[in-house]
Order: sequence, then C-alpha cells, then structure tokens
Amino acid sequence: MAHQAHAIPWGVLSSNFKFTSKSARHGDETNLFPRKNPAQGKELMYFAHGFAQAVESMSRTERENYPSSYDVTGSNDLLIDDVTESKIRNTVRRYRMAITRGKQRGYCPSPCPVTYMHGCTCPLSPVDRSILPWKLEDNLNQCVEYPSPHHDSTELFKTLLLHGQIDALLRIAAQPSASIEIIWAPVCCRGQIGWGELMRSTLMSYICLNVSFLKPETYDATARAAYLREEHRNPPTKPEDLDYRKAEGYERMLKRCTARAAYGVHLYPHQEFFGVGPDGSVDQNWRDSNPTMPVLETHNLHEYMPLRSDIPVVTRYLQQKGLPLELAPEVLDHAEYIPRRRLPIADDPLHPENSEELRKYLKYCWKLLVWCNVVAEGTGKKINWVYEITQCILDLWGVDELKRRTIHYYVIDREYLQLPRVDGYSFI
Repeated sequence: MAHQAHAIPWGVLSSNFKFTSKSARHGDETNLFPRKNPAQGKELMYFAHGFAQAVESMSRTERENYPSSYDVTGSNDLLIDDVTESKIRNTVRRYRMAITRGKQRGYCPSPCPVTYMHGCTCPLSPVDRSILPWKLEDNLNQCVEYPSPHHDSTELFKTLLLHGQIDALLRIAAQPSASIEIIWAPVCCRGQIGWGELMRSTLMSYICLNVSFLKPETYDATARAAYLREEHRNPPTKPEDLDYRKAEGYERMLKRCTARAAYGVHLYPHQEFFGVGPDGSVDQNWRDSNPTMPVLETHNLHEYMPLRSDIPVVTRYLQQKGLPLELAPEVLDHAEYIPRRRLPIADDPLHPENSEELRKYLKYCWKLLVWCNVVAEGTGKKINWVYEITQCILDLWGVDELKRRTIHYYVIDREYLQLPRVDGYSFI
C-alpha cells in the first residue's frame, strides 16, 4: 500500500500512467507515459488537490504541538537552545566541511580539536544561535546575502528542518527582522540552494516512489511475469527492461536527490537512503534527459556504503584479529567506516527486503513536507501545493500528450512562496 493511501488518491494518479520500455513514440525512452484518458486532466487535478488538502490538514494538526505565538527576542538572546544545538551539531559540522572542501577548521575562528570525519568539533557559537544570522544585507553586487560570517545560514535553516526542530524555526520566523521567506529560493552570489529545493526534491522522491510502488510489474517477479503474459506488443518487452529504475522519471529523481552540491545539506537523507555518497552521484543538471552515464551504473562505481548493522559485525571481526574493543571505534573512525546506507539490498528501494526502510523513508519524507508547510505559514506565506505537485508530475512524466495550461508567475497570488519568474501549470 502506498504511503498515506487513506488521505492521498494515489490510485487516481497511478492509473493515468503506464510503464513503457523503449517507447518508439517517444524516441526509445523508458518511462511512465500518460494513458489515453479523456478525463485525465480532471483526475490529475483531483489528485493534486487531494494531496494539497492532506498536507494542509496534517499541518494544522502538527502546528497545535507548538505555541500559538512567540515573543520578540533581543539581539543577544538564543533562538536555538542547547538541546536543539546538540541535535543538529553533527550535521552542521558535516556541511561546513563540505562547503570548505575538506579544510579541517571550517568556519572556526580559531584552532580546535578535530575528528577524522567532521573536522571542527566546536558547537554553534552564541552568535550563530541568535537573530544575527537571519538578517539579510545587500552588497555592492546587488546580491542579497546574510552578513559575514553567516554565509551558511541557509544551510543551518535546512538543517533545522531536516531534524524537525520546528519550535526553533517558528521562533526564528516570528522575529520581525528575520528574512526566512527570502531563502525559499535565495538570490545570492554564493550558489546557495534554498529550502524550497528541500521541499521539491523531497516531494519528487515521495511521489515517484509511491507511484512506482503501485506498478508491481516493474519490481516484482510474479507480477512481471503475469504482466508480460497479457502484453500485446511486437517485439515483446524483455523482462529485464520492465524495471522501474530504468524509467527516465526515476533517473531524474535520483539525480536530483543525490547530486553533488556544496550547499547540499538537504540531500543528506536522500543520499543515505539511496546509498549514494556525497561524492558519488553524477554531477549534472537533473533535468538533462541524456545523462553522461546510466544512473543504475553509477551506483556500482562507488565504494561500499556501510549499513548500521555492519558496524558490530566489523567490530567483532577486528576483535577476532586481536584488536582491543576500546580501539575498534577509533580504527573505524580513522577508516571513515560509518553508516552511510539504509537499504539492506543496495540500489533497489522497492525490493521486498527493503520494505521496512522504504516505509520509514516515505514517512520521513511526508513529515518533511508537513514541516515545510508549517514553517512557511509561520513566515506569513503559503506553499502553493497544487502548483508544486503539478510541476512535479511534469518533471517526472511530462510529455506532449499531457495537456496543460500555463499559469503565469505574475498572476499567482503573492501570498504564496514560489521561484522567481517561474510559471506554473494546471492540467486540462
């Protein structure tokens, strides 16, 4: 069963698309293609509205867990408390190391102890946890940026979202001088990726995997055999070609969610789920329909990605070789042998043995979408979910047969967060 099946009409969306391998009509592309359904436009919009209502309903429930309002704080008051800081500290170290391209000191103003994996071990400074990182300034190049040394404020914001620290985010958003809605899609000179992309990459993965799950012929041997017996195609589809991972939409999603990016903290959960390290994915535009190498093959080029369950196994092996138990963690740390993969069966999220991890991942993706909506409303804005879902469907499976009507960006209500000068669509 697809995730949130009681609230989201996944069957309506799935029934409007058919998996076709090497479609001659579409230049030998493999993907989910729209069926000939006269009511298709209405049904797809029904799905988009149903999804939007489900997110908004869950957001109202989630918002009740936090205070209805927050006090305005002083410039030296902490917006991120000690408990929150301790939860996000490791992720902050990780992205700061990525931004500084492996320099051990990262953003530290002075020398500090280091570990093999994370470089700087200092906690966030009181200034980092105050209102100062969230105040924008214009520089001489007409770029909007956070003041130095808070150039990673966007990453810090996304880190708080990834860890579900909604109380801290709502407290920040409530400050009159905080400019949170700006970093939905930041216009700056540093190539930062806003929290709008955190939402969009999560939405794309969530929709793609749920719909793929409803196409069992693309991953289940029994369903595949039954499907091929009923197929009327000349030449017939080869069993190995009836694979959801070969769909163009799935490849786009995988590239988007596992791409290399200096400002890529929002990709960490997806990279860990799909088993792609931060240096492993193809570095290219995820919209590119002609990848430099097939996504399925890029997995095989990586070093082994350890599972959490691998750690005790390797520890016991080191003990058998005579290494004292207390030294094993240090050896593993030095070898950078840490859990980076969640799927027991690599490179196949829909494999039956991966079902529990898939369930956890989809549940987490759903929470992220809800958290994004709660925070957006905390800034006084809204996410136009129908706009976002429609665009996501087009990004995954959009072809000429999928009729659409353009909604120009300048007529979209300004209460919504959106990308600058980007039109939306509705299906017809």
